[in-house]
Amino acid sequence: MIRKIFAVICGLLAGCLLSMAFSAGLRYRFPDEFYSLDWRILQWGDHWFLRAVVSLISTAWAGFIAGVVGRDRGRTLAIITVLPAWIIWLIAEYTALTGYFPFYDVGEIYMSLGNKISMGVIIIAMFPIAWNFGNQGEIIGQEY
Repeated sequence: MIRKIFAVICGLLAGCLLSMAFSAGLRYRFPDEFYSLDWRILQWGDHWFLRAVVSLISTAWAGFIAGVVGRDRGRTLAIITVLPAWIIWLIAEYTALTGYFPFYDVGEIYMSLGNKISMGVIIIAMFPIAWNFGNQGEIIGQEY
């Protein structure tokens, strides 16, 4: 049981750290846009395709690490690991589609069509990617 909890924590940390590392690198690649208000944690200005790819890579990495550390039930651990990120993306998509942030009044929010579509793709693809890479991590974890 302790191994499963540790597997989920390791997966969460691995996914977050990878996403933050990509974000830091892209800030140096696009320095002019970094200082604008369009560069946030979830949205990287108009670079919605990069944000979607990085998010799905981080999902795969988090699921894989959870599977490796857990050694069995890697798919389930991977799903549990990416669930918080999925909820955050779901709230972000709701905010993008309605223009208002739930539970807090910050005024009207605008996001481009590319950001809205990419968030939808992320929401749909997160669980299958985590499921697959959690299984692969489980196989590797059982070998060692």
